[in-house]
Amino acid sequence: MKLRSNFHKLALGAALSFLALPVGVAAQDAAPAQPKAEDVQNALLYLNVMVSAVRSEQVEEPVKNALVGCLYNNSLGKIGTSVDGLIAKNADKVHRDKPGELLQAIALVCGYQPEGTSAGNGR
Repeated sequence: MKLRSNFHKLALGAALSFLALPVGVAAQDAAPAQPKAEDVQNALLYLNVMVSAVRSEQVEEPVKNALVGCLYNNSLGKIGTSVDGLIAKNADKVHRDKPGELLQAIALVCGYQPEGTSAGNGR
């Protein structure tokens, strides 16, 4: 029963500390900004490409590892923002309607370095 007592003290302490926050801070934490519909659609597309790549037998393990690590360590919003930026800078090379190109862009954003390349090669 000591665990239950400690849990109740912890929960009470957390509730009291939340109440002690200024109203503006509590409201900001409670309601994060809603993403735009286009951003949500793109994020779902990127997630679909990532999951398909991880499940595919045609995608190499280092790429899969980079994708899983990226999802584990970053929010989908952050990944989406980075991929969108890469696409904007390379609109002639990366197209959202071409999964192979999109996978390459996502993998690069997630830190994958193809064999024979280095981070400082100007890509």
